[in-house]
Amino acid sequence: MEALLIVGILYGWIRHSGDVARRGLPYLIGGVGFGLLLAIAVGAALMGFGELIAGDTQTYFQITLVLSVAALIVHMVFWMRKHGRTLRASLLSPLETNVSTRTWWGVFFLTAPAIAREGSEMVVFLYGIGMGMHADGTLEMNIAAALGLALGS
Repeated sequence: MEALLIVGILYGWIRHSGDVARRGLPYLIGGVGFGLLLAIAVGAALMGFGELIAGDTQTYFQITLVLSVAALIVHMVFWMRKHGRTLRASLLSPLETNVSTRTWWGVFFLTAPAIAREGSEMVVFLYGIGMGMHADGTLEMNIAAALGLALGS
């Protein structure tokens, strides 16, 4: 949700700030794409690492992943509570400078980590849950994950 909020704020500003600001749209899209690639890479690395370990070590690994993601989600809630009111202004004030300098890499480097972080959290959380399920529950978990992502968007 945090990443979608950031992307939505940036997209809305780019769309409504004139032709010069619209030049930042490819950087926004590139940041989203690069962030998704980073999230997929983290997911692939975790799945690869998870396959290398077995037994109790794998159980502890899964527990650690799920608790880590839960801590990140709690941190995000407290961070949004503290910074939510000023988030829009703090995101948009540097973009005003980008219009005058015509430098749009800030949009890319703001978007990519936000998408990568949120995507990685989702991958880790679903991985931890999925590893604790039986093989016959995989379809239901995938449907629930897709539904949750769609409703969150």
